[in-house]
Amino acid sequence: DMGSGASMDAFLSAREVGPIGKVIGVDMTAPMLARARANAERGGYSNVEFRLGEIENLPIAD
Repeated sequence: DMGSGASMDAFLSAREVGPIGKVIGVDMTAPMLARARANAERGGYSNVEFRLGEIENLPIAD
């Protein structure tokens, strides 16, 4: 989920991929990542990970 913000879209995706799948949310602001991580913990989303980065230079290996 690029530009994930508080990550509502990432959580919808996490439900779709289920417990064996993985969703990565990327945002360029640390405060929004902190909020997304708190939302993930509160919602019990263990298959979602959040990374600091920019869309033009994703923090994900090819």
